[in-house]
Amino acid sequence: MTDKAIKIVEAHDDKTIDAITSATSTLENYVKDLKRESGAGKLVLFGAYDGISYVGRCVLKLVPDEEKVRQLVPGQPVLVALEVVKDARGKGIGTALCTAVLQKAKALGYEKISLGVEEDNVLARNLYEKIGFTYAGTTYEACWDEPDGTDTMKRVCVEAVLMVKVL
Repeated sequence: MTDKAIKIVEAHDDKTIDAITSATSTLENYVKDLKRESGAGKLVLFGAYDGISYVGRCVLKLVPDEEKVRQLVPGQPVLVALEVVKDARGKGIGTALCTAVLQKAKALGYEKISLGVEEDNVLARNLYEKIGFTYAGTTYEACWDEPDGTDTMKRVCVEAVLMVKVL
C-alpha cells in the first residue's frame, strides 16, 4: 500500500521517457536504447508518478536479449529494469509497476512472461514470488553495459535465476 496516490504511466514518447529516466537512471546510453527500442515497438516503459516526480520504472521487453531465455520461453516477453528510488521503496510501487507490465503483456496476447533475478536479491525474489512468478529451474548469464567511472562503458554480467509467470 502506498502512502501517496501513485499513477502508473505508460511512456509513448521521448518526453515521457526522459521524465521517467531522469529520476531513475543516469545511464545516457541506456536512455538512448530505451528510446530507440520503444520507437521500434520492441518494449514498453512504465513509470510510477507520485504527483511530484517519477519514483520508479519497469520495462516490458517483447524479445529478451539473452538467447537462453528466448529458447526456454520462446515467443514470450520479459520483465526487466524494475527500479524504485530509495526513498519510495516498501510502499507497493514495485508491485504496481510489475502489475502494469503483466497486464500489458496479457493485453498484447502473451501467455507467459519471464524475468531474471540474482539469487541473492532476496527483496526482488520475494516481490516476484508474491505476484506469481515461479522458478524455472535454470540460471543464465545476464549482461548489460554501465559507466566505468570514466567516459567509457564496461560490460557487467551476473548469474540470474530465470523466473516465469503464466498470464
